[in-house]
Amino acid sequence: MAITEFLLFVLTATLGGMFLCGANDLITIFVAPECFSLCSYLLSGYTKRDVRSNEATTKYLLMGGASSSILVHGLSWLYGLSGGEIELQEIVNGLINTQMYNSPGISIALISITVGIGFKLSPAPFHQWTPDKEVRNPLFDSDSPTPVVAFLSVTSKVAASASATRIFDIPFYFSSTEWHLLLEILAILSMILGNLIALTQTSMNVCLHIRPSVKLDM
Repeated sequence: MAITEFLLFVLTATLGGMFLCGANDLITIFVAPECFSLCSYLLSGYTKRDVRSNEATTKYLLMGGASSSILVHGLSWLYGLSGGEIELQEIVNGLINTQMYNSPGISIALISITVGIGFKLSPAPFHQWTPDKEVRNPLFDSDSPTPVVAFLSVTSKVAASASATRIFDIPFYFSSTEWHLLLEILAILSMILGNLIALTQTSMNVCLHIRPSVKLDM
């Protein structure tokens, strides 16, 4: 991959992360992370001649597609329960008008969105697909450029956490007890399992990718 293409993908991924941090409607919440993810797939497969690198990129693409579909499923529940609203604050008003803020559908939306965002943040138990040790993924191999590892591991965590804060705090205002408990469980698991996994690693780049998730949960 030429340096021009490489920088283009980095800048486009950064733009997607910036839009995600300021997203205030369901469409942007879906489109912005997809923009970031598509560039991440291309960056993770920049060593085109390495078969194992291509295999790792394919796994990354499949897992990203699965997580995006789960996220859309949760967002569609919010859209339907609120009476067709896409703005986050209007969703709250719509849930009040339709009297659906305590319905089982809200729990389904909460779980689906948590799982979808979980693949982006990589907390336990969603961390297992992140450092692919079975193939030589250029993101995590010890010979790969450390700036690429740092960019993809940190930027996605920051953007997804900023978006998650807004999503959980506004549309799920009436379910604050549930999502607080859910996130506390994920944070505790990530801090414990993340540090234990990092102790067994011999590659610095793998540790660089694991540590942001642990520190974010702290």
